[in-house]
Amino acid sequence: MANIKFSIVRKDSKVEESLIELITPKNILMVASGGCTALNLKSKFPKINFTLFDINLSQIQLIKNKIKALECYGNDSFKEQFNINFDNPKGLNNCGEFESLFNCFRQFLIEFILPKKNILDIFLGAENPGILLNNKYWSVAFDLFFSNSLLLAMFGPAAIQHAEPNSYPRYFQKVFENGFYRKDYKTNYFLHHIFLGYYLEDINAQPYYLHKKNHDIQFEYVNDKLLNIKNINKFQLISLSNIFDWMSEEEVLMHLKYLENNLLSGTYIIFRQLNNTKDYSNKMHGFKSHNQLENDLLIKDRSLFYNKINIWEKV
Repeated sequence: MANIKFSIVRKDSKVEESLIELITPKNILMVASGGCTALNLKSKFPKINFTLFDINLSQIQLIKNKIKALECYGNDSFKEQFNINFDNPKGLNNCGEFESLFNCFRQFLIEFILPKKNILDIFLGAENPGILLNNKYWSVAFDLFFSNSLLLAMFGPAAIQHAEPNSYPRYFQKVFENGFYRKDYKTNYFLHHIFLGYYLEDINAQPYYLHKKNHDIQFEYVNDKLLNIKNINKFQLISLSNIFDWMSEEEVLMHLKYLENNLLSGTYIIFRQLNNTKDYSNKMHGFKSHNQLENDLLIKDRSLFYNKINIWEKV
């Protein structure tokens, strides 16, 4: 079984929530990944049927483990298992390879810029973010941990194929700086996880599924590729994470053509782009883009990672 690549989903489920409230779907198809987006949405919309797909069986097993651990809500082990005030690298929200990268990034900041307690104080309002962002080692941390060589070793060439060469250090530096410049940075759990290694014990600063006590979560799982999913026309909303960042342009267009040929009119698809400025909309005639909604949701997006959110409707 392959390793867990992502133990959490760094995507703001508020994007999907906006579409759910707009079109009231009965069936949703999503990339499994670390499960956070699906868990948030199922906790908030329990009557919707969710199907999660992933080619990595370890990601599906991780979600099953999280659902099992949710039964321990209120127990002493709950917080440690879900990395609430615990930065345990074996926790369910810290056990992926991408999280290992951020752990190394965080340890560098602690060693060369600011002790862990002072980083926490930034989010508690006792320190100004400038003490971190204006330090001479701040940009160095990105040069070290978001270099092409490290990302290539961890994810392979597919993961960075659409980005300008050596652009990731400055891309992520700008992403996190923008996060700290926002008024809501103190309660942004995406920033907390990156810079603290855990979520704060504050229901206003946690993924929704972690503070909703009544859990009765069931998903359908598909350990396969998107093109092999049966009866794909039963879904009214399909959330594809940023899987197209990992494909060649020819593969992306093939997948979009497949969706165009098999989805019913009125079905929405969402896909995100990370450090990827390619525009696929002018090559697809079976969908219409909701540009204003895309821009509005991108501005509000708390995950901060993505330079584009695509929301397309099958016509």
